[in-house]
Amino acid sequence: MLIVDVFRAENKVVDVDTSLGRTEVWELVKAKLPGTDQALLNTPLTERSECLLGMRPWPKKQKACIL
Repeated sequence: MLIVDVFRAENKVVDVDTSLGRTEVWELVKAKLPGTDQALLNTPLTERSECLLGMRPWPKKQKACIL
């Protein structure tokens, strides 16, 4: 955890209670990111991003029809 100690000394570590829901964790992380463009952080996530974060299920693939 040496690298964590380095970043903590530079005030670049955010401790987050991961027992919260993903949306609440994301809101906490956004609030703790200093110097970040808040307009960018308030941009809605893409569907793919929400799927990767587990905030929505992956869409089911449709089977190809061969005629």
